[in-house]
Amino acid sequence: AGRPSGARTALIEAAAAWRAAGDARQEGAALALLGRAHWEAGDTGRADAVLRDAVALLEPLGASPELVQALVWSSTFRMLGGHNEEGAASARRGLELAKRLGLDVARSHLLNTLGSCEVDEGNPEGAEKVRQALALAERTGDVEALGRAYVNLPSCLAGLRELEESLAICRRGREVLRRAGSPAFEWFIATNEAWVLGELGRFDESEAVCRDVLAGQRAVVGVPGFVNAGNALAWLLTCRGRYDEARSLLDEVIPEARRTGGPELLSFMESGFSATRLQALAAERRAAATGRGVLRDSRRAAAIRPAKTLNQVRRSAEIHRAPGAVRRAPLVRATAPR
Repeated sequence: AGRPSGARTALIEAAAAWRAAGDARQEGAALALLGRAHWEAGDTGRADAVLRDAVALLEPLGASPELVQALVWSSTFRMLGGHNEEGAASARRGLELAKRLGLDVARSHLLNTLGSCEVDEGNPEGAEKVRQALALAERTGDVEALGRAYVNLPSCLAGLRELEESLAICRRGREVLRRAGSPAFEWFIATNEAWVLGELGRFDESEAVCRDVLAGQRAVVGVPGFVNAGNALAWLLTCRGRYDEARSLLDEVIPEARRTGGPELLSFMESGFSATRLQALAAERRAAATGRGVLRDSRRAAAIRPAKTLNQVRRSAEIHRAPGAVRRAPLVRATAPR
């Protein structure tokens, strides 16, 4: 666990072995897992290509658990990249097959992705699908499905401004995943909790959680989790007028975000908080220090809230662990994972 390079090597070898043996279904299953491993390692280009190859290989063979699983990971990848229409379409295809084959764990994942895509596209009814995903995950006991649901349901609720409920579910999810032995999901969820605390104006608590993740859990949460926590802390520092600190942190975060792609990077860049902008804000703050002072934290936060903080960015923290690894269910992302 925690070694995506080793997982990718093993999966490449597994796919080649199944190809040599003439077993296309198992080859497709290995490719689907390889696509997830590429994403966790921050290699989105390879992830995209391999996931497409997996689906293309499996579709002509008809309905199968392997095809459903490939659609689970493919739809999740599209969602995390902000391609909601494509992600929703893949999730709907997968749901039809999962229902026919009686695959409840896959149904949880696919309902989760579909509902998250719908909320991101402005349809609040999507949150009910994510609630259904959580209920299925709890019934099956699958750790990864639990982790993803506890990442994405609070994210959707926060996007709908149901902040108190979002915070309560984050905290419950952290405890559930801690008991399940899934530190990756636990700490991804913690970062999402930090986003919500910041939105509620509880800046000290939020900052403390972010620093806990960055200082002690970076190896656990992987590249997407580091980007999520770093992005959250940079936003908080900017809200509090600590522009030099925010700029220094983004110097570390942005290169990793470029590797991962998707909305992790876009939330800050779309809000205009590039390194140059933060440098200018820091200069303005220093110039004003002898004058009338600065905005209070809560007023500044309302003024500069990034567009995607509570939906796609938090969800991107999903974490995926290699086959056989202990699933601490994540912060997700699966990135486990949202």
